[in-house]
Amino acid sequence: MLKKYVSLVLTVTCLFSVLLTDLNWAFLIMESATVTISTKPGEADVYIDGNFAGTSAIKGKRISVGKHIIRVEKEGYIPWEGEIEIVAGENVIDIPPLQIKTEPEPLVTKKQKSWYEKWWIYGLGAVVAGSLAALSGGGGNGGNGGSTPLPSPPSPPGN
Repeated sequence: MLKKYVSLVLTVTCLFSVLLTDLNWAFLIMESATVTISTKPGEADVYIDGNFAGTSAIKGKRISVGKHIIRVEKEGYIPWEGEIEIVAGENVIDIPPLQIKTEPEPLVTKKQKSWYEKWWIYGLGAVVAGSLAALSGGGGNGGNGGSTPLPSPPSPPGN
């Protein structure tokens, strides 16, 4: 009987902890508040404590009471981040206007090939090698350098 009771208590405890962590039902236990977050320009990505909260303007978002880090990002603007104290009840947060980025985004350019990776280097090398071979007398009579004539082939038997 005691084993069944302990097993039941452990099961209920595990289920309760899963509900609190995975399903964010902690709001049922701890004091919470609602926040409305507006930004200029609108449609900016809003993060609360590093978690994506939505795209502005956000209305009626439930959040726990206490200090939280709010981050606002939008392409083409400098991100804003600040610590906000949330109190019980309704909280309205007006984020200061985002500043436009003044420096242009770096252009993505194709990597330039090194001088030894270009096709014409190999062609030039072939021309130079051929020229050196021709100047040294090679290549015209079987590749023996032109200094010694090739021996005559042997006569067929019976001649």
